[in-house]
Amino acid sequence: MNADIQSTVIKKNPRVISRAEEDEKYLVYDPARGAPLVMNKTSHFIWDLCDGTRDINAIQEAVLKAFVIDGSGVDASDIDRIIGEHLTLLKSVGLLVES
Repeated sequence: MNADIQSTVIKKNPRVISRAEEDEKYLVYDPARGAPLVMNKTSHFIWDLCDGTRDINAIQEAVLKAFVIDGSGVDASDIDRIIGEHLTLLKSVGLLVES
């Protein structure tokens, strides 16, 4: 996981617009970049947790509480890695900013 994002409080880019679409999809759009992104329910849930009050550890805890993972073959370290990669990606495309 990218070390600079792990302990940083993360928030959504304030200029980004988000709206629910059909089939539990979400359209996320940054007018400055011009490229929309479609998120699934889980991705949008993670993105929505980036409210400027949580660091990556708090986001990981919220995801683990919200989604039942027992019996899926995925353990907490996998979830930590996946969330870290997801947040790093969202940051790289300008959807997240550091507080």
